[in-house]
Amino acid sequence: MDAEQLCKACDDLKSTSLETYREGIGDKQCKSLQKDTGLNPDLNVLHNNCEDLNNLNDCLIGRFGEDIDGYDDCDWKEYAKDFNFNLWNMIKALICSDCGQWQMLHDLNERLTALEKRVDTLEKRVDTLEKRVDTIEKELVAANEALLKIIEKLEQIGVWDGGIKGDFEPGMGIAGGNINHFGGIADGRYYIRTNPNSTENDIVNGY
Repeated sequence: MDAEQLCKACDDLKSTSLETYREGIGDKQCKSLQKDTGLNPDLNVLHNNCEDLNNLNDCLIGRFGEDIDGYDDCDWKEYAKDFNFNLWNMIKALICSDCGQWQMLHDLNERLTALEKRVDTLEKRVDTLEKRVDTIEKELVAANEALLKIIEKLEQIGVWDGGIKGDFEPGMGIAGGNINHFGGIADGRYYIRTNPNSTENDIVNGY
């Protein structure tokens, strides 16, 4: 990378995260990197980590190489101190970013686990509903068969015509209630009783 691009990286870093450029990676920057919002969470238009980490690397590591000639050849400690500061901040930024990704993965895994439990619950409810539907279908089949038998009987005695979509014959219907049929007198000794009440709807032979 040429010097112009390296300088631009430093300029971008200064203009968007001067605190980082001067003091390095602190808790604020680390938390922001963990959320993939770059080095400065206070920007109106947030950066992503890739953008700021590239600038950080180009400025702290790449651009620093351009400054070697400015150091005293006999005093390597000053250069080592500054380089160590830059290297530590670069690695710290990468760690913060990486830890943020892992946290996001853990959070996602927890949400997926919770979702799997909900899916399992829904599957059990669906199984229950399917069983209920099967039961209802069987009951409907039985009810339909019973209805067809009733209609068939009504047609045989001339009360109904037209099958399942038919209607009563003119002047015909179905009587409701109970009839007690006695062989002698009402409520007598010999009877076919369909109602327990005394002399209610009674028919007596011979009377």
